[in-house]
Amino acid sequence: METLEKLEDKELLKNLFVTAIEGGIDYWSRLTAYKHSIDDWFATIETDDISSDDLILLRVDESTILKGIKLFAKELERDDVQDWNEESEHAQMARYSAALISSNGAVNLFDDYGYDVIGADCIVQMGLFGEVIYG
Repeated sequence: METLEKLEDKELLKNLFVTAIEGGIDYWSRLTAYKHSIDDWFATIETDDISSDDLILLRVDESTILKGIKLFAKELERDDVQDWNEESEHAQMARYSAALISSNGAVNLFDDYGYDVIGADCIVQMGLFGEVIYG
């Protein structure tokens, strides 16, 4: 699949990471560690565990970004993508982000590198939680 071949672009992955960490996820998490070098980049964040209200520590790195992108690609391929829980603000945010990320659906995902902090935030949430929780 062409989409997954595009994930070889390490610069794009790193840019999505930086966009999320430096501007996208700070409303639902607190940064506890951040390394941003050419070959090694990761962040450790603290957030509330939605099932228990305890604080949890999570690592965001290349694998998180890749997982989030792949989940978005999978969602964009669904036949009912336009019908995602219309009443859910989070689903609307995910759909909006997916539209920003892709102008032609999953096959051409990231062709124009069209994303913003909302899209990067949703990619991190998808990578960490398997869905968009915070909106």
